[in-house]
Amino acid sequence: MTENGEMPKIGRKVLRLRQAYKMSLDDLAAKSGVSKSVLSQIERDQNNPTLSTIYRICKALHITVEEIVREETDPRMFDKLSDHNTPVIKSDDGRCELRILGSITTVNWLQWYDITVESSGELVSDPHDPGTLENLTVLEGELEVDTGDSKERVCQGETLRYPADDRHVVRNPGNKPARATMVVVLGRPIA
Repeated sequence: MTENGEMPKIGRKVLRLRQAYKMSLDDLAAKSGVSKSVLSQIERDQNNPTLSTIYRICKALHITVEEIVREETDPRMFDKLSDHNTPVIKSDDGRCELRILGSITTVNWLQWYDITVESSGELVSDPHDPGTLENLTVLEGELEVDTGDSKERVCQGETLRYPADDRHVVRNPGNKPARATMVVVLGRPIA
């Protein structure tokens, strides 16, 4: 609750998380059971959702209710997130796991992930906004990045920087799991 006894506004947080997960309003509606129109109103802070609605949205976004209603932290203060509360995204093939390490306050321009890719796993990404760059540092194993025009192998200890505004694939060509850190610097959408 805020100082005046109202529920804090959660619209910006819901929008940021939905975008970080690359979910459309339809996707979030399907996962949460909350209608698309209600979600749209919540994201614009035009709806005061019930606790039940907030819970269903949080469950779909893999965060706790406490995290979504908590006031934004002062960036000069510590904001510690336990391992079991770190949001995780799985690839369609189930062989890639992205742990979202970045703060919700930077998701519109900077995102970073700890990635684990099983042998022969693929992380397929549609184009991001124009000018978006991905920075991939392999910590264990090896990965291959295919941007359509180019294909590059990245081994342990190496970093590859590449444009991510075209469809791109990160895959593990090796026979053991690979682990990497990915930092995504988002470009700006064309108006």
